[in-house]
Amino acid sequence: MTSQVFLPVFLLLFLQPNITYALQSNTSFEFDPNDLIGELRRGDNSELVHKLKKHLMYLGYLGPNNLGNENSFDQPLEHAIIKYQEFYKLNITGVVDISTITSLRKPRCGYPDFFNPQAHSKSLYAFYPGNPKWGKTKLWCYIVQTTPDAYRPAIYRALAAWQQVSPFRFPMVKNNFPNIKFSFEVGAHGECEPFYADTWKIAHISKPPGGEDGEVEVHFNGCKRWSPDGDPDALDIETTATHEMGHALGLEHSTVEDAIMFPHIGEGVKKGIHADDIEGIRALYGF
Repeated sequence: MTSQVFLPVFLLLFLQPNITYALQSNTSFEFDPNDLIGELRRGDNSELVHKLKKHLMYLGYLGPNNLGNENSFDQPLEHAIIKYQEFYKLNITGVVDISTITSLRKPRCGYPDFFNPQAHSKSLYAFYPGNPKWGKTKLWCYIVQTTPDAYRPAIYRALAAWQQVSPFRFPMVKNNFPNIKFSFEVGAHGECEPFYADTWKIAHISKPPGGEDGEVEVHFNGCKRWSPDGDPDALDIETTATHEMGHALGLEHSTVEDAIMFPHIGEGVKKGIHADDIEGIRALYGF
């Protein structure tokens, strides 16, 4: 990947305020949903509220200019909780209640739900700001050599699933400037958020797609337990790879729970591409 391609995409991410937080390693404010053992509501004041604000800012529900008194559960946080509850079709209360806590605790994709905190959550499929996308349909892919052989077929199946519903083709190439690269990562890795065993993040991509010669990296959290064949006690590689490929092609998260682009992917969950995902990719590229 050339510097001429990298720089504009980097600037796009840098200029998105919530992504600036996403690209920084700030483990002192790492949000652990398991710390939520009771309801939080407007007027509460604690360091946990501060961490919740940072978390919702990372996910795109709260703008960095709306942190206010960081430990205070204020009106902007209440509005962010309402927006979160709308997205996940929970009861709209503005309170971090049991259903909201349960949702926050679910393993999920590490990419934000919104890149613009002012965006509404009424749409189903969604795109990145500016609708970045590939300028070609033949995208060279590479799976790093350290990936276990048993995991590779699941990634191939994910690629085949997107080929079946679009003109995209994903030939494999050795590590010679691929367009999409897959790897399992642990701890700090590049400029992305680090992966740990107890984090809620199970996977993410390095950045949105771009142009003809861009490169997108798909990272799986190597600290998690993964399965290529449907182990109910592990995260499904094919499902997660299909989801992250949707991001790599330009799709954001969907509010449709059955869609592959829905953010939550729990242990034992297996699903494929949904009609909402197909409508999204066709709308983005005009297929």
